[in-house]
Amino acid sequence: MGGPIAENQECFYSLKNSDIRIHTLNDAKLSGAKALKAGWIDLWASSNIFFANISGIAPGDFEPINTFDTCKLYIAFSKETSSEIVDRLQTRLDEMKYDATFDRIKEK
Repeated sequence: MGGPIAENQECFYSLKNSDIRIHTLNDAKLSGAKALKAGWIDLWASSNIFFANISGIAPGDFEPINTFDTCKLYIAFSKETSSEIVDRLQTRLDEMKYDATFDRIKEK
């Protein structure tokens, strides 16, 4: 396994101008991105990666108001992949994180 290559956060999102705040999972009703954008619901639980890249909604209109879970994402390799290749990838990944190349790529 190589990585981590990203950190995924599960968050509730609301419109930036909303005054809704939550502190527990019981405080929220969950639904989808289109319903949130249309104003049919006040909150939507989603991962930051999905919300920013897949939902089709401009992330600038929304803000995370509560993070309830975080997990790191890794690269999986075939069992047949040599440990040398895995180690080389991990070394390059670590170097990219150290010199900020990784952060610059993430920002694109």
